[in-house]
This record gives sequence, C-alpha cells and structure tokens, in this order.
Amino acid sequence: MVNYEGFQIENSSAAAIFEEKKGGFSEAQNDTQKAPAFTLKDTEGNQRSLSDFEGKVVYISFWATWSQQSLIGFRKTAAIRNQLEDIGVVLLNVSLDESEAVWKATVSRIPMPGINLYAGNDDTLKLNYELSKLPTYYIVDKAGNFAYLPDGSRDVLEEFRKLVNE
Repeated sequence: MVNYEGFQIENSSAAAIFEEKKGGFSEAQNDTQKAPAFTLKDTEGNQRSLSDFEGKVVYISFWATWSQQSLIGFRKTAAIRNQLEDIGVVLLNVSLDESEAVWKATVSRIPMPGINLYAGNDDTLKLNYELSKLPTYYIVDKAGNFAYLPDGSRDVLEEFRKLVNE
C-alpha cells in the first residue's frame, strides 16, 4: 500500500503508476499529451469509456458528494454546462465517492448536465489524472489529447466553440 497526498493506494497496478510518476508529476501538461483511458459505470449500469467520445471535445469533472465545492460548482455552472452540451461538448461527471448508493442519490437530487459516471475508489484513475483535490477538471480535444483554454479573461463558451469546430 502506498499513500499519495492522503489517498491510500492499495491496488498493485495503481501503486506501480505512482512509483513511475513519483517525483515527476507535472504542473502543466503539454498540449499533445493523451488523456489516460478509463472505463466506468454510468447511472444505468452501462460501461462508458473515454474512447467512446473520440472525435468530440470532452469536459471531465472529477467530484465527490463529500466535496461541498463540487456540489456548489454543479449548481453554479448548470447554465454554462447546458450551453456547452448544446454546442456539442460531452460532459463527463466522474464521481470518486466510496458509496455507489450515495452517488446515485446525489445525481438524482442535484442537476448535473452530462453523463454521470462512477469511479468509486479507483486508485489508477486518481493517479493517472493526478487527483489530489476535488473538484478537478480536464478538457480533452477531439484527438483525445488534453486541451487548455488560454489564460486571462475570456469568453469560455467561445473558446469551447473553437475547440468543437477545429
């Protein structure tokens, strides 16, 4: 078992990823880095993979019910999330809750535009996406690479529109 920033990593393959990345976690990714693959269960029990959305821009929100900032974020950004969906951005809301029942109850109670996925305590996912705090967000371009919006004040919806139209 390995401890990474408060997460207990018991899975041997996840521990191997930790050892590989230890000392080399990056603050900024380059724009050609592939987003790590994952396959998770949706609210209907179907398996959904990041690769299912190849050719589309994907906005991934990592969250948990115990993170008040996550829940507040969903409430405050519902309108922009709906607009992102309207222009073709796929919204993946990935829960890191330990309890699937709590996750399902929360998803049914709080509006969360997009596809809701359950990761549970997936150590490999936490390490691959360097999840040391929640909520955490990533943008994946049509080619499956991490994408970044420009710094400074901007029209976020317009920046996503540009990614969708590339």
